[in-house]
Parts: sequence; C-alpha cells; structure tokens
Amino acid sequence: MTKLHLGLGLLLGGLLAWGCSSTSSGGTGTFAQSTGPGVGLGTGGTPGLGAGGNGPGLASGGMTGPDGTVVFRAHATGCDANNNCAKCITLVSLGAPASKSYGTGNDSTTEFESWLTNTSNAAVTFVNAKVALTADFLNQYDVVLLQDLRAWGTFTPDEIATFQAWIEGGGGVIALSGYFSDGSAEIVPTNQLLAGTGLSLMPTEVPGQTCDVSSSTLCPNSKASASAKCYCWANSLPITQFTPGTPFAANVAAVGSFRGRQVNPGDPANVVANYLGSPVAAYKPVGTGKVFVFGDEWITYTSQWLSGGQPTTDPYNPCWDEVAATSCLAGHVFQVKQFWYNSIVNVSPPSQCNFKIVDEGVILL
Repeated sequence: MTKLHLGLGLLLGGLLAWGCSSTSSGGTGTFAQSTGPGVGLGTGGTPGLGAGGNGPGLASGGMTGPDGTVVFRAHATGCDANNNCAKCITLVSLGAPASKSYGTGNDSTTEFESWLTNTSNAAVTFVNAKVALTADFLNQYDVVLLQDLRAWGTFTPDEIATFQAWIEGGGGVIALSGYFSDGSAEIVPTNQLLAGTGLSLMPTEVPGQTCDVSSSTLCPNSKASASAKCYCWANSLPITQFTPGTPFAANVAAVGSFRGRQVNPGDPANVVANYLGSPVAAYKPVGTGKVFVFGDEWITYTSQWLSGGQPTTDPYNPCWDEVAATSCLAGHVFQVKQFWYNSIVNVSPPSQCNFKIVDEGVILL
C-alpha cells in the first residue's frame, strides 16, 4: 500500500538567489585532468584560474590534486570574467520525487524543489524518467540525489561500474528510501548503484507507522497524550538519535520520518543517526567521493518544512509545547532545511565556492 501524506500547500515567500565569488588569482599547484566535462585551472589568459587567469574555464575533465583530492568536478554555471558565480555546484535528482510517485492527492514536494532551486547556489536538475548512466552524463554533476528509482528498473553492469567510478572520482551521492510500502522492491535499483560503496538500504521498515516519542523530548506537554504528538507533525515519528559530532547533524535536533528503511552502514563508525537503536542514516567517503544514505523520503515533503495549520495556545492540545510556550507543529520542531543543507554541503566536492543556502533558518557551516 502507498504511504499516505498530509499536504499543507504552503509556500515560502521572499526566495532569493545566491551569488558567490572567489577573489583568488594566480597559480594553485600542479593538477592532473581526468576525462569528462569539468572546470580547469588555466595556465594563463582568459578563461582559467591559473597564472594570469581571471575566470573559470572549461577543461576536458574534473581536476585532481597530487593527493587525489578533487578540486572542481563540473563547470560552475553563471560565472562572469571576474569569477563571480551565481551557481557553484551542479546537482541532479534521479528518479521520481515522492509526490510524482503517488499523485496529486498526497503531500507535495514542491516546497523542497523550489527551496533548493531558488535559494541555493546549486544548478539543480530533476530527471524523473530513466536515462543511461554514462560517464558523459554523470560528469555533468557534482552531486546526485537518488529518489524513487522503481520505474527505472535494474541497471546494467556497465552503468553500475560507471556510477562507482564517478563516485570514486569525487562525486557526491545522497540516497533516499521509503517511497512505497512494498517490501524490498524499491531498494533494489538504489542498492545496485551503491553496491561498491559498502552502504545499502535494508528491507526492514524503520521507523514504522506506530507513533513512539518515548526517546524524544520534543514538545513536552504533561496534559496531552504523547502518542498524539506525531499527528501534529503529519504523522511523522521524530529521529533525534544523531551520532555526536557528525557534521550531518550540525544544528539539527530532529527530523521526521514515517515508514522508511533501515540503513546498513557497513561499519558502525559510519552511522549518522539511529531510531531506537536501528541505523537510519550513514555516511562514507568512497575514493575522493562521498556517499550519504538516509532511509526515508519524508524530508522532501512540504508538511515537514513549514509551520502550517492553526497555532494553538490550548495547553491540552498535543500541538502545544508548555515549556517553550509555543505551538509545536512540524516546522517548529524539525530542522529539515538545515538537515538538507548539511547533507549537500558535506557530500559536495570542493569548488570555486562552497554550497550555500539563502534562508534565515539555516546556519551555514
């Protein structure tokens, strides 16, 4: 059966585009080029970032330093001759977003897509229908977001090997799950692409659909039923057990989840978050690339982003925090935007400027 969602249909106002600039000039050391499109370090003239260069130029591949660290993977778009860049990284979402999986009657992902497109310095592309995962395709992007890939079917050995090589060459991956309650079927194509990373999604449903806030101190209310709190958050169950010190959880106290998947971290040291002791998020460097796997898609839904609904001052209402004396709807208790920012910035390869978000609710790392 499909996962039911509550749509709030609210949009943020005042979205701003973000610009970034680099003021560096002159040489940056010895670099080697790999195949595929990328930003090069010129040795003089325009374009280039080397001696005498004053703007980013296209080279034949991503640039790697002597230690194998990728400097630039893909061309930053919208850069002028002075290296002022409107867009500093390229991100592609592969597969159907959750709202496209279930139709218009369920919670929307419009807020997430608009926020990422209009408030970040990333050039964002959404690819719903299957495309061949070739080196030429993947090398256009710095970060790949894996969403609902069920309609894509299985991948060929060449595609799997190419995706692994792209990661090892500096690509960043964020993989989600939980799009459909159909056992393990939905995780098969994603796990194919993750096969060489040591990370994978498990068929085990974590969290489930039974509200449990026993491990959470969110919205204390001595007069309200604890089990009713999840309904304040569009049925979400709070994930609060983050590994201390993990950059993915910086400035994040909680995010919501519902009928997601357990994550196999490969190594316990890779665990980013647990739910009642079960890993639900994990991260791992792979070659010069980085992979982050989160077991649910709930963080893409509008209901988890905003503080929609009527705020309450009723102390008997489960959606009232009697300690903070405020409503505790999803947008008040979950730091989903911060979590997304953390996830993208921590898997992104180095570029002319760091991934940024223009949002007063996000603290930049």
